[in-house]
Amino acid sequence: AWGTALAGLPMALGAFLAGLMLAGTEYRHQIEADIRPVRGVLLGLFFISIGMLVDVGVVLPLLHWILLVAVALIAVKALLILGLCTAFGLPLPLAASAGLHLA
Repeated sequence: AWGTALAGLPMALGAFLAGLMLAGTEYRHQIEADIRPVRGVLLGLFFISIGMLVDVGVVLPLLHWILLVAVALIAVKALLILGLCTAFGLPLPLAASAGLHLA
């Protein structure tokens, strides 16, 4: 966390990266057991702290573009799933339902 703060990045990002590195060590299972009781609270705090770093003044003028891109990505994902399901032999109504539900 200290290193990312020196680089001008959020300390929460540094803590996240440290957690990723610790997940690959032999102490992984002990760390998981120690954190399990408060995991939900820690995840909530992490995402709230990252969300509070978002500059609303930058996001609001671009909100229509952000929503447009999000809807377009969801539509592309739905169409890809629809195509894959039909390629694997599912009937069109079932493939369309799968595409919409999984997108």
